[in-house]
Amino acid sequence: MKQFVLSAFLWAVTAFSMNSQAQSSLSNFFSNLFGSSQNNTVTTVTSVFNHLIGNHTVTSTSLVGTWAYSQPAVAFESKNLLGKAGGAVTANVLEKKLGNTLTTYGFKPGNSTLTFNADSTFSMRIKGRTVTGRYSVNKSTLTLRSRLGTTLVTANVAIASNQLQLTFTANKLLTFVKQVAALSTTSTTLNTISQLAGNYSGMQLGLQFKKK
Repeated sequence: MKQFVLSAFLWAVTAFSMNSQAQSSLSNFFSNLFGSSQNNTVTTVTSVFNHLIGNHTVTSTSLVGTWAYSQPAVAFESKNLLGKAGGAVTANVLEKKLGNTLTTYGFKPGNSTLTFNADSTFSMRIKGRTVTGRYSVNKSTLTLRSRLGTTLVTANVAIASNQLQLTFTANKLLTFVKQVAALSTTSTTLNTISQLAGNYSGMQLGLQFKKK
């Protein structure tokens, strides 16, 4: 079944060009794939990052503070990749489904927080659970480590207008969610979304936060 889903996804990406009819068809394809109950209407998740990953240097100083989860993020590595095969439409549909799925793990707007301290330590609260460790940032790459020094995950990081975006390549979102939510497995839907992202050139998945 998973192989069929991936094959169908790749067929859709290849078959559709960037005209309005194609965007509508691609939107319907994803809505049907994920069982949308809203008549295939795509709700756009507005963002200052415009579906693009960060490519500017982020400093530890700019990270310091507490950030509250606000919404999911689907971003591309370049404007060129975003513009291919209905990328913006695809991102909007996946963002909506990703947001619904993340909610089941405790990521609710304003309810989950990520705090970066000036001493290079961080803490994240989700569903009453707190994960702590150390962080480092190199240009636009953020690395989170456990208190023992084990790398938990690496992410692309971007900051704009008091908003923080963390995006991950393919299955690294799964790694992150498992780490912070203390899960042994994740849902089929989240696995499917991650597999689709891994097969769509330059797409990353993640989370957005707003500074408190």
